[in-house]
Amino acid sequence: MSLHTLGTFTISGNTLEVSNLLESLTVLLQNDKDMNFDLLIEGVVTDSNGVTTISESFNFTHQVIVQAVADIPLVDVGSPVKASILEDSGFVNYPVQVGLNDTDGSEMLAMVKIEAQIPANSGKEPVLRINTTR
Repeated sequence: MSLHTLGTFTISGNTLEVSNLLESLTVLLQNDKDMNFDLLIEGVVTDSNGVTTISESFNFTHQVIVQAVADIPLVDVGSPVKASILEDSGFVNYPVQVGLNDTDGSEMLAMVKIEAQIPANSGKEPVLRINTTR
């Protein structure tokens, strides 16, 4: 059996039933939300000697700290293979687009490294240029 609810559960039954349900509690966080929250646990314990019953209320607050996790960004370079290029043709346009998978505005693009890698002993590395006047 699986029960789902937003916000509040009230569990009743004998000690074993209540304990088993409490031990199975899981929390599903919303995607891209790193908001901390509290779990408020309240209950009533009863004791009876067969003649009289005594009830005692209890409550407990447990603070949950949610660790933020940066999502992997979207990176697009268009076609991974560019058409043949003449070696002395100058700079070739190779636009790279980067986007965030962020829905709550908490993430920012902090750094991107672009590196040209060539086979060993094959000559000089290509020169990379970024147009800063865009």
